[in-house]
Amino acid sequence: MQTMAALATARPSRLAKWFWGLLGTLLVAMISVAAWDFTTALIARSPILGYGITALVVAFVLVLTVIALRELAAFSRLKRMDSLHHSAAEALLTDDLDAARDVVARLDSLYSGRESLKWGRERLKERAPEQFDAQTLLSLAESELMTPLDAAATKQVEAAARQVATVTALVPLALADVVVALTSNLRMIRRVAEIYGGRSGTLGSWRLTRAVLTHLVATGAVAMGDDMIGSLAGGGLLSKLSRRFGEGVVNGALTARVGVAAIEVCRPLPFSRGKRPSVSGLVSRALAGLFGGAANEPGSGNRCLWHDRCGLTRHLLKEGHHVTGLGRSVKSARREFPTLDWVFHDLAHMTIPGDWLPYLRNVDFVVNAAGALQDGPSDNLTAVHGVAIAALAEACAAHDIGLVQISAAGVARDASTHFMRSKAAGDAAIVGIGGAHWILRPGLVLSQTAYGGTGLLRMLAAVPLIQPLAMAETPIQTIGIDDLARAVSACIRGDIAPGTVADLVEETPHSLRELTAAMRDWLGFAPVRATLTAPRWAMQLTARGADFLGHLGWRSPLRSTAVETLATGVLGDPADWRSAGGAPVASLDQTLAAMPARAEDRLAARMRLDMPFVIATLALFWAFSALIGLVSLDAAAALMTTRGWPLWLAQLSVAGWAWLISRLPPRCSGGPPHSAPPSAWWRSASPT
Repeated sequence: MQTMAALATARPSRLAKWFWGLLGTLLVAMISVAAWDFTTALIARSPILGYGITALVVAFVLVLTVIALRELAAFSRLKRMDSLHHSAAEALLTDDLDAARDVVARLDSLYSGRESLKWGRERLKERAPEQFDAQTLLSLAESELMTPLDAAATKQVEAAARQVATVTALVPLALADVVVALTSNLRMIRRVAEIYGGRSGTLGSWRLTRAVLTHLVATGAVAMGDDMIGSLAGGGLLSKLSRRFGEGVVNGALTARVGVAAIEVCRPLPFSRGKRPSVSGLVSRALAGLFGGAANEPGSGNRCLWHDRCGLTRHLLKEGHHVTGLGRSVKSARREFPTLDWVFHDLAHMTIPGDWLPYLRNVDFVVNAAGALQDGPSDNLTAVHGVAIAALAEACAAHDIGLVQISAAGVARDASTHFMRSKAAGDAAIVGIGGAHWILRPGLVLSQTAYGGTGLLRMLAAVPLIQPLAMAETPIQTIGIDDLARAVSACIRGDIAPGTVADLVEETPHSLRELTAAMRDWLGFAPVRATLTAPRWAMQLTARGADFLGHLGWRSPLRSTAVETLATGVLGDPADWRSAGGAPVASLDQTLAAMPARAEDRLAARMRLDMPFVIATLALFWAFSALIGLVSLDAAAALMTTRGWPLWLAQLSVAGWAWLISRLPPRCSGGPPHSAPPSAWWRSASPT
């Protein structure tokens, strides 16, 4: 291998350069003199014909000049890519931050005209000043800029491998596979170069091909031994059934190996944080369904990342899918699903595509229903609903992974709540980035477990005798958790076309008064004797108090986002979902009838009603405990001096603990954090 690498990478001798240079100059001079003699003789014999031929020669020379300029531009682009690659490799080797910043600036200039990379370039500009070493900065650039380009290049390699394998296996002509392999490889190399910004001309293509083959020979022997052994072994096994099929697999693997070499040569950044494509992986995806069964058929082998409340996960478990959870809180996750496989990460910190890559291995779909109702000490809506989802969408598009986004009915960039605006930003990012995606926007989701708005409804329904209401005529459309889960399953099975954006709501809206009465009846509470209509300002004042308590750790269902959402209504249009082929959503009465209330549901509703008084009592007790210690400092210290403490140390201890108590108020949680609920990659096994 070392001998082959030395021969392949050896530079031509100076004598050979002089030989080919002089030969080319001599041929050009001879052709020029012959053309000159021909045209002058023709002008002397027939001026009109001679001048016409002269005009044709001039036009031909002009075309040749344009072609030469384009070839020079192509060589310049290839040289620019080579220079970037070498500069990045040197910056990584020497850990030179200034050199790395120069590389990032040149990359930004190179891709300034790429609309598809606009999002990544903007985020790179925002985060680049925060990086303080070359490795981290170039890894960030690789995640933001190279990830979508790598995905596009990988698709070209897979297409070429599939074409070569198919022709080899199915066309019986002796030289057909040779011709197809040659043309497919040359076209693949040129398209890979175009993807990374090194579009080449005719001569540039030959130079590029030579560079790829040199790289392949110089570095590919070990890779062939390690990376291709599975593909070649698969071809050997398949050849037992059909010699042509076995040759097809082998030729497809060789084409994939050439494609990997082309990616490594044309890529302006060396592989650092990103993973170099494997030949075995390329071949398995390229030939899926061609030799030995279709991949990703519904119900067979789909693997998904799932981020949701427990109802959806339970539905998929019932269908026979294997689910692995992605969550933030180990304690909450284990409590809700102790038998589930879990991985843990904070969604708010997964803000670049590279953060998602370790969790996207062997995954076919991602279903995201994670969310937070309102900003708080542990919740950041911009990060959770916008930045993290944009990074997820980019990573999914780059790796051909389907993304099902559970959004909310009524989201808009100019919505009245930050919840709706941040959800809209995430949806827009998914649509802008592209890839296979489905955006489902459910109305008010009704399930056994209550969060946010549904928790508020249950709390209102639990008030005895008198029904307090504000904004009683607000229109609301609902959906049951089972209907939502079935819609997600339909998207994954392929029953709904990718790119679908649809509201998931029942046909008829209900007023808040009707919805509260239905919830009260469902919980089994006694009918109300009277209705107390509260003014809107009273609800807003209550919501502000709940927001304050939220900063102390209690996530009340009366926070301003829930109240404002109920005030503006929860409405959607089911027409788009019907047009996409989705099943109709059950009505409110049908949903409640299919979901009988349990004793614990009634108890939880009453506890939600009592929780504000419990929190207030605990807070007052906490505050007065500190205040009494400070006001009666001598009396409190006397309890310690009788035990032998010096007076000054006893007083210092009492004052210090009183101050600490006042700084650490009790924290009560009204529900699990946004990433604690089951969030899962699920492997879809055949339903049993």
